[in-house]
Amino acid sequence: MNLEDVIDPETVNSVHSLQQDDYSLSGVAFGEEGQLEVIGWSGRANNGHKYYILKCMKCSQDSELFGQGYFKSMKSNLVKGKVPCGCSKKPEWSQEQFSVLCSRKAEELGHTFLDFDGEWKGQKTKIKMSCEVHG
Repeated sequence: MNLEDVIDPETVNSVHSLQQDDYSLSGVAFGEEGQLEVIGWSGRANNGHKYYILKCMKCSQDSELFGQGYFKSMKSNLVKGKVPCGCSKKPEWSQEQFSVLCSRKAEELGHTFLDFDGEWKGQKTKIKMSCEVHG
């Protein structure tokens, strides 16, 4: 995601003025390779806990799939080892991200990804592809 997508406009005046606290300033990193860096916080969950804004150094290298590589998560999830990015063991892909993944895989197989078939059902949605050889 891009930074504008993860910040709460009620908490932050501009993209460059994320809220900071001792935790976000501590330089703590997450992920198996320490690729997730806490850069500040913006917004609160219904239970009042802060949403920390993170930047993943690995995901930010794939802008088509992850935009600028920014994500948000609560501290409790991070401490438990739950990472919110594509480096997660079970990433939660959006429809747009599935579209990119399907296009890449279809191209790898020599096909063209056309679209999703019918109503969107997450990873259980059927897809439409075109075979370059058979039509």
